Amino acid sequence: MITLYGVLLFLHILGAGVWLGGEAMMLGLRALALRGGDRSRAVALVRDMDRLNVLLILPASAVLLGAGLWLVIEGHWGFDRFFIIFGLAGFAASSIVGGVVTTPSGKTLQKTLEMRGADSPEVDSLMRRIQIGLLVDVLILTAIVFVMATKPTV
Repeated sequence: MITLYGVLLFLHILGAGVWLGGEAMMLGLRALALRGGDRSRAVALVRDMDRLNVLLILPASAVLLGAGLWLVIEGHWGFDRFFIIFGLAGFAASSIVGGVVTTPSGKTLQKTLEMRGADSPEVDSLMRRIQIGLLVDVLILTAIVFVMATKPTV
């Protein structure tokens, strides 16, 4: 029997998979392009990442958060459980990384590319900063998935 809780859990897991998978894929593709010396592809991937964030990552994170909050209420979990606190704190940390590191760096990179071109030394620095931000975000999201799946007691 399909229940509201089951549908919410599906949406929560789907949101997590799309969010973490999308960011991990972008991190990997950009790393391959940068290591292979394909600077134009790495720059193009930054532009692609900006579009994917709006079309895929942001909606997935919103579905994840909304379904997760509803799961806590529907499942009578309570907001005092470690895995829920950890998930919310991780969501906040990921949002901060995106808002302070990756998104502003991506916007600055776009402006730098328009004004100075792809050969500007600033481009390398900004692309590294974006990669580090993505890596940190992927690590945060992976930790959240681990804690959500194992539900350790502290």
